[in-house]
Amino acid sequence: MTEQELVRRFHQALTDISALAEAIGELHWKRAFFDKAAWTLENESLPFEERLELACEQSHVFGGMGSWNDSPPFSAHEHGLSDEFEKTTSALYEIRSTAMVHLRWKSGK
Repeated sequence: MTEQELVRRFHQALTDISALAEAIGELHWKRAFFDKAAWTLENESLPFEERLELACEQSHVFGGMGSWNDSPPFSAHEHGLSDEFEKTTSALYEIRSTAMVHLRWKSGK
């Protein structure tokens, strides 16, 4: 995957999950994580690797209590968007993982 394709797919995953967060009333997640990471990817004044690394950090929403996988699935269920939640969450997880592998490969680690 080219660097441009990686950024495009990462940005799309962030856009999709941001729209879902808005639809289910999870505006904190939309603004503080997904939109922020998308804006970082758009900032071409930063070097590619820096944009990618920052976006990975800013969109790190997976974990235990208080994470994106804690209460937002219930909000999605209440809005009839459980399938969309699973789809967008998986897409973000996968592209973040791909981006992190790319960064490790570029740094030689």
